[in-house]
Order: sequence, then structure tokens, then C-alpha cells
Amino acid sequence: MIPVTTAWLADPAVRAAHAALSPASLAWLDHAAAHPECLERAHFAGLAQPSAFSPYPLQPWPVFVDAARVAEMERVATGLCRLVKAIPRRLFDGDPVRIDAFYGLGGAERARALLGPPDGIDAALGRGDFLLADGGFRCLELNLASHLGGWQAPLWAPAYLEVPAVRRFLTDHRLRAACRDTVAALFSHVLATARRRAPRGPIDISFAAPAGLDAAMSRQFAAYLESRFRAVREREAPGVAGSVVLCPYGELRERGGQLFHRQGARPVQALQALQAVVEVHDGATSADAFRCFKAGNLDLYNAPVRAILADKRNLALLSEEAGSGRFSAEERALIERAVPWTRRLAAAATTWRGERTWLPELARRERERLVIKPAAAGQGRGVYLGAETPAARWDELLAAALAGEGQRTQAAAWVVQERVEPLPLLGQHGERGCAPHEVVWGLFDFGGRYAGGFLSLRPQGEAGVVNVHQGASEGIILEVTEGLHPGEVAR
Repeated sequence: MIPVTTAWLADPAVRAAHAALSPASLAWLDHAAAHPECLERAHFAGLAQPSAFSPYPLQPWPVFVDAARVAEMERVATGLCRLVKAIPRRLFDGDPVRIDAFYGLGGAERARALLGPPDGIDAALGRGDFLLADGGFRCLELNLASHLGGWQAPLWAPAYLEVPAVRRFLTDHRLRAACRDTVAALFSHVLATARRRAPRGPIDISFAAPAGLDAAMSRQFAAYLESRFRAVREREAPGVAGSVVLCPYGELRERGGQLFHRQGARPVQALQALQAVVEVHDGATSADAFRCFKAGNLDLYNAPVRAILADKRNLALLSEEAGSGRFSAEERALIERAVPWTRRLAAAATTWRGERTWLPELARRERERLVIKPAAAGQGRGVYLGAETPAARWDELLAAALAGEGQRTQAAAWVVQERVEPLPLLGQHGERGCAPHEVVWGLFDFGGRYAGGFLSLRPQGEAGVVNVHQGASEGIILEVTEGLHPGEVAR
């Protein structure tokens, strides 16, 4: 267990890591050293208020990033999502037989149906999970799905900016701070995509939620979505009508190629209505919605191609094929810089640090440097860190994964990845103190546009995967700029 002590504020490695984020991040360490209340969890009590939008504990200390670091976050998040979206065409030549054989979609006809126009790939939503290491951000996995966690970060921003120590820090250093509005970015993307398809008419959006969602939370969530959509619509499409409905797929019905909300007379989707469905669950897609989408009357995020785009083997394909000639010099540089060594776990030869070797033998020999994970699981399930897994158990997992590889189904597929050592970033820890944390940066990409991010944090020395579903806390990314005038309130 890493000790909880204020001595970390002066640790050279820690200070170098924070300096890599921004001068403000380094200045925050000095501010914390000079103002002991920054170390007191009680001082951040406003962040502990229960909320439907904050289901997990929040790390009291924000992370401050400057424009240069934000530009890098944008490059890696949008660049890698763009490459994954290109995989069906770039690496499989758009061939439904080959695509089905790899992803196990249920037959070439189903693959053909998914990939026939419109396919929704370019407009798809996604989030990359990264670690900040020596040399920059390194991608652990890409989640190109629409039921993504972490979008709530902008809702936490007012509470963080109202913490007296944070306000004093920003004012003393004449800094402005803001959390990028991920929800506004989502609506901006959906609105722009719909208007390109049909430039006139109202814009109605359905968020397809899981059945049985808590009624009070559903009302709160729907009201928030409606208010944010109204603000974006008034700013970017003044005079255009539209609304948001949050409901399960069971309340949506197709009539004449259009999708309607069963409980209301007004259609959720019509040919000229510029409308969309955003899935916020990981269940099956409505056949009615899929037919409307394929008829060109509905934008559907990301259901049709989720089985392809969310497969963790996509990162392995980028890593394996980086030098194949299928990527430009710029793309290859991005892969080599931002993607750790990643392979499909199979009985095959591979290259490890410039040497050819047999992958199963490598996986056993280099256990402590590797991570294995299933291709189709999420929320940190099934992820095994070799350094924390006994050798006997590791061998059992490898044997099971290699046996499943012969089934050639997505559910049986695994990947193996080189473990990334993150830079040590400090967070408040315990009732009083601070300690280095492992931090996963969840960075959003909506149709090729960077949409902000959030953090998952776990104190160094604690076993397990850094994932909020596995006990990690969440944290906020504040983008800072200079220029706060004396007496002005930080925003």
C-alpha cells in the first residue's frame, strides 16, 4: 500500500508528471502544500452529495490540463477512433464474408445487412480509455458504443469550482477553468448529422433506455437532456423545433418507415424530421428502429455496428498491422505512439520487441508485463493483470482463451496487451492526505469530434483494474487558461 503523506507533494517524479499536464497542475501541488485544507476530505464535502448523476465516489482533487495537453488528447482520441472505424474497409476490404468470419456476426447475410448503406460508422459515438505514460497517452481500449459512462462530468463542475480551495487557487493564479460539456457536444453532433441528412423540419430525439429504469431518475435525466438539447438547438439551429424523449424501445413503433413514440401523437421519427435514436443500454436493438435506419429515415447510434466497432480485438489489429502498408506514415506514427503492443490471443507467431516468437510461450514467459482481457466484455470484467495473477491461474486462463480461439466467435476471443506504467498523479486520499493514483482517462469522440472526458482513479498499490465498476472513483478534467481579471470569479 502506498503511504498517505504530504511528502508526495515534493516528490520529483510526481512533480514531473503534473508538470506534463500543465503549469497549473504543478502549481496546484504547491497550493496544496501551502493550504492544508486541500488535504482534508471534509473540505470537499460538497462533492459527496448524493445525485442520480453521480453514482460513484468523486476524487476531491480536479486535474488541470492546458491547451497543449488538450490538443494531444484530441489527437489520440479522434485519430484512433477514426482508424477503428476504417477497419472494416481498410483491413477486410468491406467483404461481409471475411468480416463475419472475424467478428462472428451470425452469418455473411447479417454482416451484409449491418454494413450496407447507411451503416452509421462515420457518425458513431465512442470513448477511448488511456493511461498517461512517458511519451504521452497510451490507449488501453476503444469503446465505440453509445451506452458510455463518464458523460456526467460537466454536471460535477459547479461543485468542484465552488470548493473554496479550488476557487482561491484559480483566483490567486488568475486562471479560468472549465469542464468540456460532453452532453452539449453530443447534441451538437446529432443535430449536425441530422441537418445534413434532411435540412428542414423538427428534430426529435429518443434516448432508448433500459426497461425498468427508476421513475424518479428517469424524469430527472429526461429533464436534463431536454434542457441541454434546447440550449444547443437555440444556439446552433435557432427557430428549429424539437424535443427529447427518454423511453425503452417497447414504447417505440414503426409505421410506414417512420418511428413513433407510442405514448404520444407526435412522431419520434419522420422522413423529414431530422430525428435520431441514441441507445443508452447494452441490450438488443429494436427491429423497428433498425428498419427505419436502413430506410434512411432515422439516425441510429451505435446499435447497428456496435458488435464490430466495440470489439477489443480492433486495437490488436491496429497494433499488428501498423507496418503492413495499409496505413499512412502519419497513421502508423499515431499507432506506434498511442497503442501499446496488443495481439489477438491465439496459437500463432508474433513479434515482441523486434524478435519473432510463439505467442503462447511469450504470454507465459512475460506474464508480469502483460494483461489479458476478453474481446467482448466491458466494465473491467474479465481483465487479468499478469503481475497480480498467480502463474498457475495465468496458465489456466491462457489455456481456456486458446481453446476458445478455435471457436472463432467474438464471445470466445481474447487479447493480450503489454502493461502500461502510468505517470504518478496525486489525488486526495484518506481523511487527510494525498497519494499517487493510477488514472485512466476516458476521452470521448463523437463522429470525429473531440467531446471532453473524465477520469477513473485508484490509489497506487491497490490490486485490481482501474474501473468504477471495480471500485475506482471518478474525477474531473478542468481545462485551464490564463487571463482571469482581478476580482473576476473563476468559471
